[in-house]
Parts: sequence; structure tokens; C-alpha cells
Amino acid sequence: YTWSRAEAEQSMDGLIDGYHVQFVHGATINPYFYPNMLGTQIHGRHALWGNPRRRIEEIVDTDPGSVELQRYVIFGNLITPNSALVLHPHHVEYWTVYQHPGDVGRSYLHLRYLTPKPVEDDKGHEIMAKNWHIATSAIINEDVPVGNSIQRSAASRHCGKARLGRNEIINQLFHRTYRAYMEPSK
Repeated sequence: YTWSRAEAEQSMDGLIDGYHVQFVHGATINPYFYPNMLGTQIHGRHALWGNPRRRIEEIVDTDPGSVELQRYVIFGNLITPNSALVLHPHHVEYWTVYQHPGDVGRSYLHLRYLTPKPVEDDKGHEIMAKNWHIATSAIINEDVPVGNSIQRSAASRHCGKARLGRNEIINQLFHRTYRAYMEPSK
């Protein structure tokens, strides 16, 4: 899938922002995660985040550190300027946005699934297919149309400047860093 530069930025925005999930992804992603909860750590131009899954209630009364969190929290890493790793219980999503070599207004989004061991049984294939379907449905059927609508509205001559919210720390970091990398060398 070839993305415009705005769509590529939107896809990265959607990946690193947990606040839109309840509004845009009601049927695909929202059932699995608590809305508006995202722990973040900034490391220079990069960031780490954790997003609790709804099943975290299963371990809420356990002693801290007594349970491995992989099943209960999705952890992500923003590696600027163009990559993110999202750690799921069965796989890692590796997202990369590439600039189109002939058109600075376009880019490509590449999503890869990495697994710790080969998926060889039917259950493993079923889990991977389900996760792939959720991710691609959320992106193509939900994020892209909403993002395109926002971009059209933002291009209106009546639209003022938009500011990212105070809690959208990783998105702010991404846009500052992306702008810095995209500016022509002086």
C-alpha cells in the first residue's frame, strides 16, 4: 500500500497514540485495551510506552513483579525517525515508514510480524491471522478514512493551527523529530 506523506504520518500517529482508540476503533482494538491509559518514557529522540490490556484486571491484586506482564500490557518502542516495535504476546509488530524516493509528498508503510519461533501449528497460524486482520482492518478501514478527513479539514482556509494535546507526549516527540529529519540540510 502506498501512502501519502500525511497518511504515513497519520499511521505513525495512530500507532503511538492510545487516546483515539475508543473513538475510532470501537470494534477492532478497543475491546482489548483500556482507553486513555499509556505509560511513557522518553529517551532522547526515541520513546517507550506501555498500554494495559483489559485482562490486566486478572492480576491487579498480585504483588508487583510477581507476574510477567507480556499478556497484560502491550509495550512499544518508537525508534525515530521512522520505526516502531510493538510487543504482543505471540509476536512483534515492526512498523517502518519509508519516504517515496521520487516524491517527498508520498511514503510507504511497511508492517512486518516477527515471531520468537516459527509458527508451525494451526493454532499459531490462527492467532497470527487474527492479529493481522485486526491490525490491517483498523489501519485501512478506520485510521486512514478518519485521518484523510482530518487532513481535508485541516487544509481548509478556515482552519487555524492545531495543537497536540498535553498528554500526547510521544506524538509530540515524533512530529518534532520527523520535522527535524525532513528539513533540508542547511
